[in-house]
Amino acid sequence: LSIYLHDLPPHSELDWVMDCTHRLTSEPHPLSTLVAPYPVIDWVQDLPEPDPRFTVGFSGVRGDGLAYLHDLCPRYGWALNQSTSWLSIEDEIRRLARSSVNICWNAANRGRASAASHCLASHRPLLINSSSMVSHLFNYTELYRSERGLDLRDQLQGLETAFHEGTLRGTAAVAQDLSWSKAAEAIRSHWQAYV
Repeated sequence: LSIYLHDLPPHSELDWVMDCTHRLTSEPHPLSTLVAPYPVIDWVQDLPEPDPRFTVGFSGVRGDGLAYLHDLCPRYGWALNQSTSWLSIEDEIRRLARSSVNICWNAANRGRASAASHCLASHRPLLINSSSMVSHLFNYTELYRSERGLDLRDQLQGLETAFHEGTLRGTAAVAQDLSWSKAAEAIRSHWQAYV
């Protein structure tokens, strides 16, 4: 019996968790038998080209940082690429592919952010902050990380400059490293060890 836990104790409690042979978790935890961060979808191949003007993409149900983007983007003449309706994961990834850069600017420090995986699947540059919700991405130098002393406006102004210079870094290599194909192999190997 397997279970995937993404909201871990003490934030959630299931009496029968220890009855599961395989306890896959989105982050390291004493209950875990395999850490499996949210994989990056790798079956969406028909990604559109990004919009020609500097476009900031946002994904996520929490809305962390979105109010700030509603203020910043019009003020600096940036297009804001946010969803206006619920989309399939595949269509959300295609929508994010139209961005110059996508952001995950999480305010919380609990669990992992699935929105980061959707952003990575778009293969567009990604800016993340220092929230533990994206800490599984901290070692990837291809990603843009929030810098001490710079707020989101400063970060985006720097990325706009890189956009006009044609030097923005894409995320295809990170997406491949964290892909569903690799995650599926790791999970299958984990299961086979018990056969």
